[in-house]
Amino acid sequence: MRLWISFPFFLICCLALGREEPKGEALHESGAHEHGTHFECPLPKKAQDVVLCARENHPDVRATAEKLGELYGKAGELKKAQPLIEQGVTWAKENYGPEHPNTIYAMARLAGLYRSQRQLDQLIPLSEQLLEVTRKAFGAEHPNVANAASDLAMTYRVAGDHEKALPLFEEALALRTTVLDANHPLILSSRVNVASCLSSMGQAEKSQLLNEECLKLAMEIHGESHSTTITIKQNLAAGYWKARQLDRSVPLFEEVLACWVAKSGRTHPSSLIAMANLGVNYRDAGRLDDALPLLEEVYRAVPEAPSMSFIGTEYLDALLRAGKAKQGLQLLPALVEDARKTNPADSLKLATPLATLGMVLLRSNKLTEAEPLLRESATIRQQQEPNKWRTFDTVGILAESLLRQRKQTEAEPLLVAAIEGMELQAADGPKEANDRRCKLIDELAESLKAQNRPDDAAIWEARKNVKPADGEPK
Repeated sequence: MRLWISFPFFLICCLALGREEPKGEALHESGAHEHGTHFECPLPKKAQDVVLCARENHPDVRATAEKLGELYGKAGELKKAQPLIEQGVTWAKENYGPEHPNTIYAMARLAGLYRSQRQLDQLIPLSEQLLEVTRKAFGAEHPNVANAASDLAMTYRVAGDHEKALPLFEEALALRTTVLDANHPLILSSRVNVASCLSSMGQAEKSQLLNEECLKLAMEIHGESHSTTITIKQNLAAGYWKARQLDRSVPLFEEVLACWVAKSGRTHPSSLIAMANLGVNYRDAGRLDDALPLLEEVYRAVPEAPSMSFIGTEYLDALLRAGKAKQGLQLLPALVEDARKTNPADSLKLATPLATLGMVLLRSNKLTEAEPLLRESATIRQQQEPNKWRTFDTVGILAESLLRQRKQTEAEPLLVAAIEGMELQAADGPKEANDRRCKLIDELAESLKAQNRPDDAAIWEARKNVKPADGEPK
């Protein structure tokens, strides 16, 4: 489930401060999205108070168009809003110049619109330009620079470029620490963003230390029952879960669920997320009797809360671990159908849930059910991203499912392709990439020995000591 981790299940932790929805198999605590660069500037005159003029470039016409675009945006009519707000940026540049505050405000409004529609191709260059002109217009230490830097960092993070995001989050934090009071909420937001980015980059220890500081600060600023405090506590619990410190994550998630239920009711999205997280933690701690009712409750809520549809895979996993295979496998057709309905055919978006379901089934030795899902996922990834490390990993998982069915002839060339691909793309893999490569070598060597080919097995076993292509085992 979206306990978003590098396992086939993910954990959701999304900040009430704002929430990203990264798609993938790595756990992401949510950052503190500040909903667009917020500059200090007056709003244009209300549209109904403006007398429209015949000349298109008249200031009142421009103000009316900009206000109308803003109102369309607030009403959710983004397609109507976008051309008006884009035209506002053009007008501002022509009439005020590229570095005038009015132009910057117009660019910030447009960036907010792109952000709300996740139009990253347009948002990234605009946000980069916005930070550059903000520095020139206001000076390097102005609070607006911190806002623009934080927004650009969040944009990079949504795009998966955490290396670019981190220094900008750190810049925003440093600027805000200099110009704002120590307990200002924006300092807390910046700390949360840095911690979340560190976690996404695999720097778990630093992230957890900062999250612990964030929780203390949130308690001072907002109190224990504030949504920001609860969500930071959820991020901290997720970090413990990633580190497999279940003795620390479970009590925190229990607190989080109790807080959200008391604050918003049991069917609120935040409560359902907390319920799902706690259910996954109970499952991983072996407390299946506690896990199953929570996961079932969330699963039954999916028709009213479609964003929770991912929980089906986690519920299936828990049922299989509890020995309730018949009940679990009855869910499988619906889960596969949902994946096909919500993701384009032959797309990488479809490959991910298929692989996740396949791995859950493989772990429980449901081999005939796992194989077609893994095969389809591997085929899609070979077509769409043939040189990616995770493509070779998926091929290796498919090969493992075949080996367990004693289909050595079919499995062996897949294992070889997976191992060689992992070696070539080592730099693209996760930290555990070399461990995964060595495991596949062991699988291949055991298969060769079973075929009375000890010399071939020895050659592959010796290969475990060969460093990957980037010169350093990952």
